[in-house]
Amino acid sequence: MANEYGLLKYKLDYSKVIDRNQKDLTVYQSKFKVWDKVVREGKAGVPEISLPLLSDPTIYIYAILNFSNYWYQDMIISDEYRYKIFCAANQMGKSKLLNVQAIRGLLLDHGSQFNRAIISASLPQAKFQMQRIRDMLRQSKLEWEEDKGDVDNIMILSMKMYHPKAGEYQFFNKERRYKYTNYLIIAPCTDAGALGYDLHALDLDEFDFWERDTKQFFYQIAQPRTFHTRGSISIYSNPNGREGFMYELWNQKLNDGSYKWHRYQFNYWDKDGATQKEFDELIVGMTRRQIESTLLAEFSSSETSFFTYDEIKRSEDITLNESSAIGKQTYWFLDSAAVIDASVLVGAYTEPDVVNPQI
Repeated sequence: MANEYGLLKYKLDYSKVIDRNQKDLTVYQSKFKVWDKVVREGKAGVPEISLPLLSDPTIYIYAILNFSNYWYQDMIISDEYRYKIFCAANQMGKSKLLNVQAIRGLLLDHGSQFNRAIISASLPQAKFQMQRIRDMLRQSKLEWEEDKGDVDNIMILSMKMYHPKAGEYQFFNKERRYKYTNYLIIAPCTDAGALGYDLHALDLDEFDFWERDTKQFFYQIAQPRTFHTRGSISIYSNPNGREGFMYELWNQKLNDGSYKWHRYQFNYWDKDGATQKEFDELIVGMTRRQIESTLLAEFSSSETSFFTYDEIKRSEDITLNESSAIGKQTYWFLDSAAVIDASVLVGAYTEPDVVNPQI
């Protein structure tokens, strides 16, 4: 359904994993078209027209930061739900998406103080993200400040918000028009325990590969930072197998049976320019688990399996049911897992081969 400015809205089924099967380029492309039209007609400075459009995250980032989200990034950043997991292959723009939405959160006037934190897997990654955010902020030509955290490895940016110099504030100096300050905190997971902020948004980058107890961190440190604010939590990561904690979160359900998290899953084949030739070159020398994590974005349990998880999933015949075996001799196979609860019971029956009856 389009609003008066021509913007369309996604209609996604969050009871399922959001992947390329729910791809909608019409919604995605309409955002750039309508903003380009507004700029072309010289109406970007008309608040009644521009402000409703700039409330869309992708349009805001396009207009202010001159950055265009990919179609799958737009689906994720347009979702205002509190809990999201972006399970993706390498080089899908996970960290870049975290950075641009963090900048938007820092620059927006939320009406009151807004604190966001990005927690990275390591100090070098945290520093890289901070540097990229600084560079993008410099391009925006807006005023921002940098503060020092309580711990050396915690980096903080701040943005002060002021009442406009109009109406009752038209004769006030800048100090008297001050409202509040937004904060963006970036830290490695090794030092994130020192965070003393209530957070309105918390982003966990490459969460499934942190070299620490992610379950303890999530429940004892991360999630409690959002209790008072009812803030959002987003996890962006490659999957690290079905033994990792992210897989547990991926499958969490609420009391009504719905999934707690909105789950997004995109892999190598969702990137522009993906080819079978390049894919075949990339997988040379890689283990099956590495392929599934870095390229296919699958929660692997097939390190020693002959078939990949994707191949196993595609081999299912959904037309078969109990009635299919009525009057037939059935055979059953049970593989009882010794370490984790992943046992499987498979039933089968045989049929004559009309081409080779002797078989």
